[in-house]
Amino acid sequence: SARDTVTIHSVGGTITILPTKTKPKKLLFLGSDGKSYPYLFKGLEDLHLDERIMQFLSIVNTMFATINRQETPRFHARHYSVTPLGTRSGLIQWVDGATPLFGLYKRWQQREAALQAQKVG
Repeated sequence: SARDTVTIHSVGGTITILPTKTKPKKLLFLGSDGKSYPYLFKGLEDLHLDERIMQFLSIVNTMFATINRQETPRFHARHYSVTPLGTRSGLIQWVDGATPLFGLYKRWQQREAALQAQKVG
């Protein structure tokens, strides 16, 4: 309902530029509910696919709901807000404590390379 809608009251005064290729910016919105909402502004990227993936994960959670009533462990895919602002930029909800999938993949690659080096050496 309209009374439950949170609007942007203000934008934080500090912006953090992350040290990656596209230099995304982490910023903070202060909501009309008094809570802080951290977001990542990404330029030079089309976030429409990311938005679709988050919609898919939401559907997966709906499917898991039936399974979760019957089984343990309970499954839940963490999804977050993705808001494309155009074809070349958008906002992604910042999730503290999350591990990027690419980081997991990179560590797996490094372990595999180390195992291969041990086999050869």
